Amino acid sequence: MTRDDLTLSRRKALAALGSVGVASAGAGLGTSAYFSDQETFENNQLTAGTLDMKVAWDEHYSDWMDGEAAVAGMPNGGMPTFRLPPGTVDDGEAIELVVDDGPGFLNATRQEQGNGGIYGSAADLCTDDDADATGAPLIDLADVKPGDFGFGLFRFQLCDNPGKLWLTGGLERAAEADQTEPEADDPDEYGDAGATNPALVELLDAIQVAFGVGTTRDLAAADPAANLLPEPDPNSAVPQPATQFTLREFLTLARSGDGIPLAGDIDAETGGGSGRPCFAGGTAESGEGHYVSVVWWLPIDHGNEVQSDEATFDLGFYTEQCRHNGTADAYVESGESLQAAINAADEGDTVEVAADRFEVSGDPLVVDTPGLTLRSVGPRATIARTDAKTGAAVDITADDVTFERFEVTYPGGLLGIKVTGPSSGVTVRNNRIRDVGPFGNLGVTGIIAQGGAHEDLTIENNLVENLSNEIGANAGFPTVNGIFVDDTSIADSTIANNVVRDLESDIAPIGIILNPPAENVTVAGNYVTDLLASPSVDSDDTDDATSYSFTFAQGINITSDPTTNVAVVENTVTDVTSDVQFRGEAVKIDGDASGVALNRNNLLAPFGVNNADGSELDATDNWWGDPAGPEVATGNPPSTTDPDRRDVLGNVDFDPFLTESYD
Repeated sequence: MTRDDLTLSRRKALAALGSVGVASAGAGLGTSAYFSDQETFENNQLTAGTLDMKVAWDEHYSDWMDGEAAVAGMPNGGMPTFRLPPGTVDDGEAIELVVDDGPGFLNATRQEQGNGGIYGSAADLCTDDDADATGAPLIDLADVKPGDFGFGLFRFQLCDNPGKLWLTGGLERAAEADQTEPEADDPDEYGDAGATNPALVELLDAIQVAFGVGTTRDLAAADPAANLLPEPDPNSAVPQPATQFTLREFLTLARSGDGIPLAGDIDAETGGGSGRPCFAGGTAESGEGHYVSVVWWLPIDHGNEVQSDEATFDLGFYTEQCRHNGTADAYVESGESLQAAINAADEGDTVEVAADRFEVSGDPLVVDTPGLTLRSVGPRATIARTDAKTGAAVDITADDVTFERFEVTYPGGLLGIKVTGPSSGVTVRNNRIRDVGPFGNLGVTGIIAQGGAHEDLTIENNLVENLSNEIGANAGFPTVNGIFVDDTSIADSTIANNVVRDLESDIAPIGIILNPPAENVTVAGNYVTDLLASPSVDSDDTDDATSYSFTFAQGINITSDPTTNVAVVENTVTDVTSDVQFRGEAVKIDGDASGVALNRNNLLAPFGVNNADGSELDATDNWWGDPAGPEVATGNPPSTTDPDRRDVLGNVDFDPFLTESYD
């Protein structure tokens, strides 16, 4: 973690020098002289205001050694001081700690301080010209183990003027280093030694991250729970993060646009702007210090697949002046109606939403204002539909809508986000869709475009996870789908850089589906993993009401017919499992293969490609998980002899193939 951009600022300057002279003259008859007078305004001057962010920080790392054992330990029954929950990994356990001596724990874990640190200091950073980032790494650890965690605590001031603030960053490099024998043998390991494709580096999914904005009172106190968790989970008796991210997801959000927008301590209108709250400007003596915490952890008992993995990334802050800065036309506070704000918006407006939980019931949240941008602030607002009915949690029914940075959940429901066609110019970006289904006889889906033709549709940088479905009492064929484009047609559209994972069905999970006729469509940079089709899936009490003699699982399915200029490039598909008859397939072509180009992908399912169309599929320059390339099969299940090589079926041109990952 580096501090290259820790104190970015944008100054909007206006400077001018000038003088104004005003003279008047009048004439009179019969006088000895003209009347005269002069009024002078001298030394007129305009001086630009300033916006300069100054930062101090403390960096902590807990490795359960040295002086930590004297002041903190794992709970032996009783209530822990704080809890860092595991991610979605099956074998992950939470990190729980009882802190007996708060100041002692903070002292024992402190690695370094910058610009005096954040504790016990009322120093005015604005008087220190050197209170900036140095560009050196904030975190530089070479032996991270399960159960380790660390946190950066930041105190900053906006000198003179209030400002809007973003938390910034981004992945610079990730790699599989020299693999140990336990790592190579782990069933969850899919990156080869030396791979530098981030999609193949498991550490990015194992490391968890949480962040929050604090106040002078909570972060200045030597209380680890308050320091680590300025926005704790309100539903937990034990302090724990309200929202957590994988390192991969956090860095994707931090790189997007100006970064992750944060809500400050004064109304935007008070600071001369509009949209989300700004951060007050001023000196330390006036009480205008601000605090942000970022905590990372590797859950306990995680698998061997992360051994020797490494990641390098940036972390920083970016500010713009609040005055005259309209990041949004409206801001939805906690407890206000999100639907009412959408209904009140004008065409082309931007509405920012506080990081809170907004529940909908009876009907979905309908986004029907053309050109509306609906954006969550901070660690994400959650839109939760609470009635298990058909339909979606969020339904986008207008053109040119941008829907970004939300968490959408619909336990027991059918659809997460729906784009209702015909549509044009809709963007669904940087959202997390999770905990949808099981529903039964209809296909549970994370993001679906349905109801007509779709043009200029963008679905990018979303995380779709934890979807499930089962055969219900009414039978049917209940697939579970990550991203599904259905109905009339799709053109000039992009599905890119999404993560689809943890899909379970007792019939069929499918990561990404293109169903209608498709023209000029790009499916690129997506990461599809952990798809399971098995009768053993037990999500509800109606399991196995009807049984089929087969299951199937597919990472990417192209059913479109015809296809014109459909590019499927630089995707990674792995861990696709089907238990009955058919084996998992990274890519399945059920439509027209002639207009599809499948190149530079990592095809790491048992079947790399199954082309059910008679037309030849261009599948050159892909990585099949073995330097020898794929093995040709005559059917699925296969008749091939090498279980370590991926299979290919149908009219597929796969030569030349890559001898390592496409990166």
